[in-house]
Amino acid sequence: MAYCMGGTLIIPYLARRAEKRFARGETMAIRKVVMMASPVKIDDADCGYAPVLDIIRKGYDARLMKDLFGDVNIPIQVIESGMNQTQLGVQYHVASGFYNRALSAEAIEDSAAFFYWLSHGRMFPARAHREWIQRVFLENRIYKEKFSLPSTDPKLDGKPVDMNVLKKAEMAILDYRGVRDMISPGGSCVASETWGLTDGGNRTVEKEIGHIFVVSRKFLAEFLDTVIEFLADEKVSKESSPKKRK
Repeated sequence: MAYCMGGTLIIPYLARRAEKRFARGETMAIRKVVMMASPVKIDDADCGYAPVLDIIRKGYDARLMKDLFGDVNIPIQVIESGMNQTQLGVQYHVASGFYNRALSAEAIEDSAAFFYWLSHGRMFPARAHREWIQRVFLENRIYKEKFSLPSTDPKLDGKPVDMNVLKKAEMAILDYRGVRDMISPGGSCVASETWGLTDGGNRTVEKEIGHIFVVSRKFLAEFLDTVIEFLADEKVSKESSPKKRK
């Protein structure tokens, strides 16, 4: 189970894992993955990221970022600058939403920890940030199936991951996405429509929610019910075998 960019990255890692296991004649032990607001398709068409890409192309300087931060963390202020360009007034609206509900003890309990994290904990390792911007966003390598990963297998080391192996591994993917999500637009959260058991087994669930739905007990409960049902579905719980690959 992975949230946001965690899901974006876990998909090629699962594919590489399947490649390695099949190469050794082993089965793929991981059979299901739940992705929460995880973008994989990032382009200028209908995925919803065109404004973000425009800002990156006009204002992001990888060399400057490297000179400023080297291989330490990108500070919160830099991340917030980009957020404010893509979502005008986002800091005000998040803070306003929190304090407008602060008269309710239950609302504070639900969201105080997350609000604290927004204010204190969003540092981004500089090298990872540069590679994320270039490879995942600007070049859209994961969706184009050109994303390379290292491997202990010399035949796979540094090679692009074969995303089609997720279908051979009978991997079932659940995409849980929101129509009000500006960070991970629904049109970009399409792993379940692209890889794995696209002809049955995968699921795509779209809700009237935003990116941080997890701070709401109601929305989180709905999500967990969906996940439990997905994981309990025996139609995609049979053992995978390399003998079944076509």
